[in-house]
Amino acid sequence: MAVTFGQMAARILRETALDISFQTAVEDSIISAIKELEREQYWLFEKDETLTLLANADSVDLPDDFVALSTARLLVGNTYYTEVYGFVPVTNHEIYNYARTQGQTGIPFMYSLFADKLVVYPAAADDYSIDFRYFHKDETYPVNYDDTSIWLGDLTADLTRYKALSMFYRDELQAEEKAQYYESKSQDANTQLPIRNNQRQTDYRLSV
Repeated sequence: MAVTFGQMAARILRETALDISFQTAVEDSIISAIKELEREQYWLFEKDETLTLLANADSVDLPDDFVALSTARLLVGNTYYTEVYGFVPVTNHEIYNYARTQGQTGIPFMYSLFADKLVVYPAAADDYSIDFRYFHKDETYPVNYDDTSIWLGDLTADLTRYKALSMFYRDELQAEEKAQYYESKSQDANTQLPIRNNQRQTDYRLSV
């Protein structure tokens, strides 16, 4: 069941039988849990967006909520260029060393991630669209009672709560046995997400 930031904090306080003086510590644990969990690429956070690569540009900004890349394909006219057909993902080191001619333009045939950008080579000879499929995160973390998060949804709330309880017991209360118990619960909840997705297989090669 989806909950708000405040509702989850209140539930953790009830489950630990602690008073409101621990509110801030509980909220910190929830945020820490979200930050740790968002490193994973779960199927329910897949997203599709069209990026515009302008003429003469060799890069385009990544979406603000970007976590990791699933796949990208370049649209030139009515033709898609993909990993199979001439638009290949490489490391940033490879693309940096491959480019020899300054200002060269054409139809890009390789791309990589660098900082907060998708970098291509060569630079675009015209305006092109990139069909960009990726895993997203919250653009901002919850702060107020009524704030929500993708990690407080129907399929993720229990996972986040168990992870937050593990961190709270370990970091705030120094109760290692309790921390390990809830870490085990979070791992069990984590296992259920791929099962719900019929065990999809995807190769995540580019991430930040």
